[in-house]
Amino acid sequence: MMCLVTGSLFMTSCKKWLTVQPSTEVTQNVLFDNESGFKDALNGVYMLLKSNDLYGNHMTYGTIDRLVSNWDFTAGTVENAISLMDFTHSGVQEQFSRIFAQQYKTIANVNQILKYLETNKHVFRTTNLHDYIKSECLAIRAFCHFDLLRLFGPVPGNIPSGTVLPYVKTLSIEPNRHETYEVFKNHLMQDLTDAENLVKDIEPFINYSAVQLAAPSDPRVSDFNPETEVGAYRFIRFNYYAIKGLQARAWLWFGDKGQAYQAAKVILDAKNSNGASKFPLGTPSSYQNNDMNLSSEHILGLYDHNLRSKYDGQFASGNIKKGTSSAIVVTQLYGNTGTDMRETSLWTTVQNGSGIQSYIIRKFATTTSVSAHNLGRFMMPIIRISEMYLIAAEAAPDAEKAQYWNAYRVARNLNSAVIPASEAEFRKELAKEYHREFIAEGQAFFAYKRVNAAKADMIWPQAAAEVNYVVPLPLNEFYQ
Repeated sequence: MMCLVTGSLFMTSCKKWLTVQPSTEVTQNVLFDNESGFKDALNGVYMLLKSNDLYGNHMTYGTIDRLVSNWDFTAGTVENAISLMDFTHSGVQEQFSRIFAQQYKTIANVNQILKYLETNKHVFRTTNLHDYIKSECLAIRAFCHFDLLRLFGPVPGNIPSGTVLPYVKTLSIEPNRHETYEVFKNHLMQDLTDAENLVKDIEPFINYSAVQLAAPSDPRVSDFNPETEVGAYRFIRFNYYAIKGLQARAWLWFGDKGQAYQAAKVILDAKNSNGASKFPLGTPSSYQNNDMNLSSEHILGLYDHNLRSKYDGQFASGNIKKGTSSAIVVTQLYGNTGTDMRETSLWTTVQNGSGIQSYIIRKFATTTSVSAHNLGRFMMPIIRISEMYLIAAEAAPDAEKAQYWNAYRVARNLNSAVIPASEAEFRKELAKEYHREFIAEGQAFFAYKRVNAAKADMIWPQAAAEVNYVVPLPLNEFYQ
């Protein structure tokens, strides 16, 4: 897959979203000659993020989750080869080539918006709109690059000499230069710093709750009255807290526990005006209220009005399942605790028209009707508060670790537990907890990779698999 970003790439994709004219420099100038053009272009970027090749499938419950054998497969299929981490298989290479291409395509679109944000800054009349859009673009660019690094880059702590991947910040018809790991990291963290600085003093999410953000201009709810829709519904955009969450995730990956904890703590300490936690952990009552994706925990989610139909077509149909009964999930994933709310309530047995039973996860079994009151249930989780608790349990000063670990466990209806004295053993346990907590969200493979987990320390490794955490770059990716 070519790592090229051009104006024509942006407009080819944009045509599908905005029904604009074919790719020309004139068309681009027309698109970006008013605020609406910028908003439409950014909406197009979010559409790319939730496409099947990214977080609408392959980077959440699809390909990335099959790397850790989360779902059953038929022998001899591409899915079988993925679970074996067989990166020589042509079908597996094709899957990851599509992910690679879509990530850089998204980055290309972002870079085009960023280019015109500077040259056409004069078209902005709405207060803060320019800074909202620029901040989101920088955060998305960092987000996409980070997942490219987590997938195709080296295992942390085992960084080879030489270069890793391009960090693409400009549009060019030339192949992009591959950067060293350190340069790539610096670009990524600088983008997040710049994104944070643009919104930290104007972010509505700081002063309003998710409920208030979901009801803009409704005096029955609050005095929240944004000038633009970009200032509303911040929980489905790369908001200030999403930036801090991504910083926490990235700093932990790069081995800086101090900065990871400080970034996570901003979110953990965030309160609404009534003193309640801005992002409360879900509890058994969440599932009882049919809030299966724990929407109160979403720091960032991608809104998908088709989430219920995806659940019906992929999970409720039995296409994506783990066994035919509860045995494997209950015993091997959760340890047969008898109390863990995920073990007891998140999964169910379905039967298809042929009478075949399947044990499926209900994480995306939302309602069928969207309203302001249930918008969060139609979101694909991207960053959740539970991850911030796990980051803090690992990265906080020793005297503070237990409070986060046990607050998380109690919310999941588990007993409090002593943190292992051995940091290495605790990191192994945390990797497994990421597997339990973020199943169908695409985080388990990265959790195992970060700690370079041995096969014996994984929950569902295939017997014939040879653990390999570095996905090879697409064979036709261009180098410079």
